[in-house]
Amino acid sequence: MTTATRINNRIGKGTGPRPHVWKSGPNETDHDSYRAWLQCRNQANFRKEGWDLTFEQWQQHWAGMWHRRGRTSQELCITRLDCSRPWADDNVIIITRRQHAQRKSGVRVSLGLGPSDVILDQSWAAKP
Repeated sequence: MTTATRINNRIGKGTGPRPHVWKSGPNETDHDSYRAWLQCRNQANFRKEGWDLTFEQWQQHWAGMWHRRGRTSQELCITRLDCSRPWADDNVIIITRRQHAQRKSGVRVSLGLGPSDVILDQSWAAKP
């Protein structure tokens, strides 16, 4: 038996999910939320943005809305109110992806980076 064969067989380890070792506990939703928080934190670190948002604060922002998170324009995402400040409890908001794209377009236009006929929806600024 070669070393590669021994590693790939994983004798005695099992191959499925192991909720008993998850830091967030055995709840699947909490596990998904924790992974998303880690991914967002790591992405902010990669972009050299500040991060002062704990997992508990993250969960409070997403409370009751986690099931509406996704990739279509009507689904929700988390973003910063002021992009010059770090990710923090008082600087994040949950908005639709459409509103996020409109905000991003508006920033690009104000910086002179390209033409756009998008009218910004200012309702994103009101925190629920």
